[in-house]
Amino acid sequence: MNWKFRTELEQRGLAPPSVNIRLSAIRRLAAEAADNGLMPPELAAGILRIKGARYRGAKIGTWLSPEQAVKLLSLPDRSSTKGRRDCAFTIRSQTIDDIKRGDRNLK
Repeated sequence: MNWKFRTELEQRGLAPPSVNIRLSAIRRLAAEAADNGLMPPELAAGILRIKGARYRGAKIGTWLSPEQAVKLLSLPDRSSTKGRRDCAFTIRSQTIDDIKRGDRNLK
């Protein structure tokens, strides 16, 4: 039954991380049920042995060059309300990223 659940999730076309999150929740539920005497420990052990979905392939993508990133960040139209909002959000995001990387001197 447990393998059927994993197989069904995979057949739905869910990505491996989504399958693994659901399996993790089921494993945790089975462990808690066994600990509280609501499920035979042998059944819970069987559920806990179900392996997660494997990640296949490599992550690919098109990355921006530094020049393209600067151009993208300068795109918001500051003459409109939404453009000002987008510009403020972009600047705020950059500041947070800089702080996280330690590029700013916090005093």
